[in-house]
Amino acid sequence: MHNASKSKVSVVIPCHNYARFLPETLESVFAQTVQPYEVWVMDDGSTDETPAVIAGYGDRIRSKRLEGRGAYGARNDSLPLLTGDFFLNVDADNQLDPAFLEKTLALLQSSPPEVGYVYTQRSYFGDRKGQSSFPEFDLEQLLLQNYVDMGSLIRMEHVKRFGFDERFNRGCGDHAFFLKLAEQGISGKRLDEPLLHYRVHGGSITGSVRRRYAQVEIQRKLMEVFPSLYTPELAARALADAKNRTLVSLIHNRSADASFPERWRDFLVFSRTNWRHAEWRSQLRYVFNPSMAKQHDPT
Repeated sequence: MHNASKSKVSVVIPCHNYARFLPETLESVFAQTVQPYEVWVMDDGSTDETPAVIAGYGDRIRSKRLEGRGAYGARNDSLPLLTGDFFLNVDADNQLDPAFLEKTLALLQSSPPEVGYVYTQRSYFGDRKGQSSFPEFDLEQLLLQNYVDMGSLIRMEHVKRFGFDERFNRGCGDHAFFLKLAEQGISGKRLDEPLLHYRVHGGSITGSVRRRYAQVEIQRKLMEVFPSLYTPELAARALADAKNRTLVSLIHNRSADASFPERWRDFLVFSRTNWRHAEWRSQLRYVFNPSMAKQHDPT
């Protein structure tokens, strides 16, 4: 193993009732070819075995108990505790490739100062398999849709200066953070390898469903918080893209097993988003006879 004393990485793991996943996450952190400088687990009011898991690691990790802060609040509360030069958030249900720190550190340390972070591709495991295809950093694309995971290696100075916007706890807090950096002229760099292993499971799927309904609302909030980044033309395009993502998600997630209230809720969201869409009638038929509604791809 390489010595990380000259590249001090502080790893922060927010955790709420993920005791069943936390050991695998921690083991992936300790399996790094470049070891982290410090590892903090922020236990946000867990009622499962999370405290026992933390205790089992002794002085290999540090921890702080919080109550109901949410992921972004937990990250904010970690900042005064961190003494490293680089920040890495690892969600308590995800894992790192053993070379994650070695490769992202090498790229970030060789980049100019205006590059504030390095992001990688994701590999998906659990209830879904596959790999992401995130693009090279491009500000216009970032304004339209986020492709940077919070599991990126970030220069600590930027994290401590700006913190995390807890107004986005419902979703897109990662997007808001990286737009805040962009507002200050700070860009990112892609490492085109799947070094972040992203677990897809019931909890993450539930969060994805909530975000499905809030796409337009969240996009409006982003434009309100970052008016200097969005020209009128780009704002209109971003809203149109958010609406299309909502509709595509609703169409692709039609299911004969969905309850009537779920189908009706989806129809109301569909109608509110764009009742003139070509698939509106199919969405209506799906409400009353889901077996008759075929899935289409409006893109």
